[in-house]
Amino acid sequence: ITANAKNHMSPECALACQIALDQLMKTDRLVIDAEWGIIGEYMNKLDQKGQPGLGDAFLKWVLTNQANPGKVEKIPVTPEQDADGNESYEEFPNHSALSSFDPSDRIFVAVAATHHENPPILPDTSGG
Repeated sequence: ITANAKNHMSPECALACQIALDQLMKTDRLVIDAEWGIIGEYMNKLDQKGQPGLGDAFLKWVLTNQANPGKVEKIPVTPEQDADGNESYEEFPNHSALSSFDPSDRIFVAVAATHHENPPILPDTSGG
């Protein structure tokens, strides 16, 4: 969303997101869950036709490359509910600092924590 410059974030923040996504699409690999939960999160907020913004182009890139292990690596994660009944994942770290972590974003942490390289999570600066 921020890369599309469609929220309240500054132009500098939008540009930083655009640069990060452009870099990822050109030279890096993306790590997602094998169950399409992350892709589903992207599809909820971006246009899969790839337009008009770079965030939309990123979603189209993910959908185009999701079966290409040279570009996208899929990691299985195990859905579960936390003690409060929120959606979570068995692989989500049991740490007090993460107890109030947004349930819809836990999948990103679960995937990063499970992957052998512990890839970085690009921050969500959309405020949502």
